[in-house]
Amino acid sequence: MLLAFAREARHEPADGRHVPGIRVTLARPGFTRVLAVAALTGVTFAAMFTFNQPFALSLGISRVSDFLVAYSVAALVVRGPFGTLADRAGRIRVTRVSLVAYAVAALAMTRLDSLGLVSTGLLFGVAHGLFYPVMSAAAIENAPADVRGKLTAFFNGAFNAGFSLGSFALGYAAEHFGFPPVFGLACVCSLAALGLLPRRAPEEEAG
Repeated sequence: MLLAFAREARHEPADGRHVPGIRVTLARPGFTRVLAVAALTGVTFAAMFTFNQPFALSLGISRVSDFLVAYSVAALVVRGPFGTLADRAGRIRVTRVSLVAYAVAALAMTRLDSLGLVSTGLLFGVAHGLFYPVMSAAAIENAPADVRGKLTAFFNGAFNAGFSLGSFALGYAAEHFGFPPVFGLACVCSLAALGLLPRRAPEEEAG
């Protein structure tokens, strides 16, 4: 919050070109939908990461580390051997797959008593392992070099805002309705993000 009071002198590029400001960056065709997708996915991420442990403990599952281990392994595999998948299949198409995986993982968490932490962690790892790097790249695809930093900052900010607000709001839902509805809401957020996802990367829609 203190950074809001900071002021920095504008520096024009050496070649005299004008650098687009924040308003122009946000007005980029399709980008507000990208931010909405990031925020909604951040809510789902908050549900899965914040509430898996207390839910597991409430079910009598004591070794809650299984979820994080399975998540980490799946995310590493997806980002390693399958790291070039988005380049071949298309970033928006792979993002769709990742959002479906997010929804399935959240829905699976409502049946944690029968599915266990390993399977739900693997699903979640695949979902996030695909989503974050691919959607981050889609957010800046076709953008001029002088706005990519702003686009990346806004994308990360939207995801983190969804995570923070989601953790706060879903905490009330967990307190009053229990854990399964929290993951049900997370599933709905993922499906809403899927519906808002642009058909093409931003800036392609302009042409």
